[in-house]
Amino acid sequence: TDATIVAVEAASPTWVMQQLNLVCNLDRERLTSVHSVFSALGDADDQVLHLDWRAESTITVRGWDENHYRRRGSQPLQFTVPVHTLRTVMASTLAQDNFRIDVFKIDCEGCEYNVIPDLTEEEYASIHTMIGEIHFGFIPLERAPSKQRTETTHQRLCHHANFVQFAKECCQFPNQNILHLNIPIHQAKGYTKLCQDFAQWSSRNKLLEDRDDSAWQNVAKST
Repeated sequence: TDATIVAVEAASPTWVMQQLNLVCNLDRERLTSVHSVFSALGDADDQVLHLDWRAESTITVRGWDENHYRRRGSQPLQFTVPVHTLRTVMASTLAQDNFRIDVFKIDCEGCEYNVIPDLTEEEYASIHTMIGEIHFGFIPLERAPSKQRTETTHQRLCHHANFVQFAKECCQFPNQNILHLNIPIHQAKGYTKLCQDFAQWSSRNKLLEDRDDSAWQNVAKST
């Protein structure tokens, strides 16, 4: 395949393991088409993120429930990580101005609320397929992003079939069309089962509640 892969990893121990994995499993020619970037993704460049990393949970670097780790006696390692926008990572890695992504996977324990709204309409339209996870239900209410930031993120991600299939947040937009399928969300397979308790879920998580962005801006600087 002639695909080019850009992987962004914010946890330095995990990034080092990723380098070893790539070197051990790819030949020299294939390695040239895989770019592993040590960075966090956000909505501005030249920032730093204060990261808590736990060796027993290398697949996730954001622990919303600090008491959970205290109960287990876990003491996280703390790192400082550079933050870049997606457009900066793409431009610096691929050395081109053409912002085009065939498949974009995002599973970053909440950073979607910075990355997705930051995309211009042109950049967003240049991404053919998005896959990954949405984490609104995991974020404590006192730390949640604003209603506007939340809605923009969910509405954009829920244009894509992968999110419609698994993310309860997509139940907010039943009449929104799914890209490449040209059917509304409420006609998607599994919609009824996924969304049958959406009213209770959204009320419990205060999804539609008005709130400003001050709490989220504070928590977005650390994880």
